[in-house]
Amino acid sequence: MATMRQHSSVLLLIMWALLVGIVLPFEQNGIAYTLCSKESPTSVEMTPVSPGILLLSPNFGDGHYPNNLSCYIRLYSRNEAVGLKLHFRTFVVESGKREDCIYDFLCIDGIFFCGSNLGDYVFLHIIPANSVFTIVFQTDGDGTGDGFDIAVTPVPVEHGSIVTQSESSNKNLTKTRDPSRHYIDGCGFWVNRRRLTINPTVEPTKPPHVAKCSCHCESDLYHGDD
Repeated sequence: MATMRQHSSVLLLIMWALLVGIVLPFEQNGIAYTLCSKESPTSVEMTPVSPGILLLSPNFGDGHYPNNLSCYIRLYSRNEAVGLKLHFRTFVVESGKREDCIYDFLCIDGIFFCGSNLGDYVFLHIIPANSVFTIVFQTDGDGTGDGFDIAVTPVPVEHGSIVTQSESSNKNLTKTRDPSRHYIDGCGFWVNRRRLTINPTVEPTKPPHVAKCSCHCESDLYHGDD
């Protein structure tokens, strides 16, 4: 009996350790959503007190994302503005030969991200009240990568601005929205134009806007070096 109790105690300790190892990351980072997965929603409400969420590419952690993907997720607000901090924890997405993101890309706020040197990059965005923020992931028919793991965390908006600290340095990052300018969901046009579905048969076309930048990613810059 004593031996059985010892085995039971050991088993409980192992189960507890596994539970802590699995649950704690999600308590810290929120719910994980895999883009292009039929199990993940295409719309998620965000509030100033929402838990953070994780945006993952298909197969992240187990292999490369597939070819011929075209999908999106919409983060939306209700009756108050929401500040968001997007922390690129991992990002390896195929880029064009000229680093122009014409092959695979992640569209955020009208900017096309590709490449592989965006680790610890932070992107800030403010969703005004009753507005939508669309993120699009699209891949062509040849060449893939490890994909991405992006933590999205609500941050306070004060007087139309958000201030947060860089993940890779002690510098403060600031995002200010000009209230006189009409808010535009920068990647929403891509969804409407393409009528995106999961695993489309239509070959992706060159994006109308391409962001190219190869630098240290401490402000709004968008392309990582391969």
